Order: sequence, then C-alpha cells, then structure tokens
Amino acid sequence: MRIRRILRALILQDLFCGFSKTGHIQLYTYVKLLEEVTLASIIIVIFEMFNIMNLILILGIVHLINAMFSPPFYNALDVKKRIKGVSIKEGREHVFKIIERVSRHIDCAWITGSILHSEKHIVKDIDLSLKPKNILHAYVLLWYVRLLVILFLIGYLKVFPDVYVTDVCVYNECFLIYSKPKKVLRIALSGADGSGKTTIAKLLVKHPPIDNCKVISFYGGEVPVYRCVFGKKNILLYVRLLFDFLIRKFKKISTGDFTKIYVFFNNNNQALKLYLLLSFIDFLISRIIVRLKIFLNFVCGFRNQNILLVLDRYAMDVYIRYTTLYLLVKNSVLVNIIKKLSYIIALAELKKLDTCIYLYASPKTLLSRKKEFPIFALDLMMHAYSLIYKSIYNTKYDNIIKINTENDLIETYQIIRNNIKKVLQTVKC
Repeated sequence: MRIRRILRALILQDLFCGFSKTGHIQLYTYVKLLEEVTLASIIIVIFEMFNIMNLILILGIVHLINAMFSPPFYNALDVKKRIKGVSIKEGREHVFKIIERVSRHIDCAWITGSILHSEKHIVKDIDLSLKPKNILHAYVLLWYVRLLVILFLIGYLKVFPDVYVTDVCVYNECFLIYSKPKKVLRIALSGADGSGKTTIAKLLVKHPPIDNCKVISFYGGEVPVYRCVFGKKNILLYVRLLFDFLIRKFKKISTGDFTKIYVFFNNNNQALKLYLLLSFIDFLISRIIVRLKIFLNFVCGFRNQNILLVLDRYAMDVYIRYTTLYLLVKNSVLVNIIKKLSYIIALAELKKLDTCIYLYASPKTLLSRKKEFPIFALDLMMHAYSLIYKSIYNTKYDNIIKINTENDLIETYQIIRNNIKKVLQTVKC
C-alpha cells in the first residue's frame, strides 16, 4: 500500500490537485508540464539526442526530479511522523510569513489541518492552498513551493510545508485566510460634447470618491493610431487622415467646418462610404488600444489599492458620432455591416463596464460650453444620444446611470461621486 502511494506521488505529484472539484486542469499543472517539456527539449538540443525514446526518457527523469521537490512525495513517505513539530503560535507565524511573501502573486489562500484544531497544541505541517493571479504568478509560486521543500529538507523549516497551488481549496474543510485587498471599478462617462465628461473625469482624479482609492482616467473614445509632437503642435495620426487632407486640399473645406462637410458628404455618397470604412478601421484600432491600456493598469500595477478606472467616452460615443453620417447613405450593404458591427462592439464594451454614466444637457447649454460646434450639430448629437440610450434602457443593460448636467458641474460631480460610492460597495473582489 505504501509503495503504491509512493509511486502515485512520483508519477502524478500535485498535477491534478483541485481537478475533482472544478472538473478542469489548474494553471499550476500547465506551468509545471510546460517547464518539464521545455527543459527536456533544451537537454536534447544541447546533447543532440534527437530520438523519441531519448525524449521520453529525459522527460521521465525531469519529472522524477520535480517529484523530489513536491509535497505529495514526502506525504507518501510519512515524513510528518518523524518530526517533532512546533507550537501552534509558531506554526501560525510561519503561515503569515508565507502569505506575506506571496501576497503579490495570489488572489486568495486557504488553510486547514492541525494548525486550526490541534488537540496536542503541536503543529507538524502547514496545510495551505494558494490561488495564483495568472499563469506567470503560478510559475513564481511553483518555485516558491520548491524553495519551502528545500528549506524543510535542510532543517531550516521545522514544519512540513504541505502547500499546493490551485484555483480552489484542495481540502474538504478549510478556512479562507487571505483575499486580495482591492476592488476594481470600471466606469465610463458618456454624452455629447459639452456635457461635462472631461471636467468630471479631472475632478474624480483630483478628489477620489473614497479613501485608499487610485483613480486612473484616460480618453476612451477614438484614440489615434499614433501620437507625436512636431514643434509646438500635437499631431494625432488616424487612418482616415489622408482622406481629411484630400478634402481640405481639393475641396477647400476645413475639417472644423461641419456644415460644409455635411453638405459635401450628402452630395458624394462614394466619398462618404470610403470615409466611413476608414473611420471603422480607426474605431477597431482605438478599441484595441483602450483594452491594452486597461490591461496595463489592472494587471501590471496598483495591485494593493482600490482602483477606479474612469473612461472619458467609450465605444458607444464613437458609434453615436457617426450615426448622422450613416443616415446619409441609403441601401449600402457595406455601411450597414459597419454600422451593425460598431453597435455590437459598443454594446460588448458597455456590458464589461461596472457603470456607464450618461450625461446630458440641452443643446443651448452644450453650445455655451463648446462654442466651436454649430447648434444644429449639437442638436443632432443630443437627439442621437437620447434615441440610443432610450433603446438600451429597454434591454438587459442595467448598469447605466442617467444624470442631467444642466446645472453647475461641481454639483453634478457630487451626485456622481455618491453614485460611485454605492456601486463600489457592491463590486466583488
């Protein structure tokens, strides 16, 4: 029976911990197997042993060496019976040290065993399960578990480290001893130009809605493909930039003259189709850039704080910006596909937000804040926003907060701040 346990520990090790509970293989397993295959491949290339039997043999040797540094092998040898152990107090101190050292790599940790309910007040092992944040952190934890086993073997650690890296607790009875100390809230400020999106975003950064909260704000609308500074000018490069240049050069129309551009597109449907196609490419690129920014902010930094990510505009604002131009094209399959795809992408982005704050005001108020826009353009924009968000309200999207910014923007900020506090309390870790 004991020989069977040892053979099982040598072959299976801790590769399938948590499989019976989740029904799928853990990140830790993929990391360990990938490391073994990579190491075996390197050995074969170095010693030029290009043979399938050599590969199997080297993989087996590497796998057995890994078993020497995994807790199941020493459990099969019953090493816990041969050690004196330490007091419960000292055992708990070891646990807290382990949690402190790996806290940046784990989402949560569970503990069980004698350290919780030992009758003799003696602890011989630390039964701990660690959930990694991602595959890279799982690899770090793999080496940390090996280090703990080595420290136990040389006598530096007086208790056996029965530590496993899994997505769930491997024990039937366990206690959640650690959980990641942050909440993440993704909100977007949406609305027509002049509704107060940028002003409120700046206020949220300057005055966070709660203590111990890192507020990160960036433009989430149509992001340029490339941004550079030439002299004193800030140059934004878009895919449709060449088209804008040709309009200015040959049609003598400034890109800021909305009336002339509207008339030009109304009379030139082919030019409008090309412009909408190039704009759709810009739209797709901007969504990739925004997703990358979100990834960098949430995965690479600020891990021990509450994070409030404020998007000044998002995909729906870009879609609504072009709705008036979509209406100018009749019976075009290409434009209909672009329109539907843009709307689907915008709804998908809305679904991933914790809250979308839709800001609205009358066209006269918008004109007083954005004087470069003609009144008819602001009127069309507000009409498009009201129609789109009215249709979204009637669907399953319940994460939209509608706020009138007709009054002072400072008062509006206080209302938004109170709403964010309520939402932040319900966000799961």
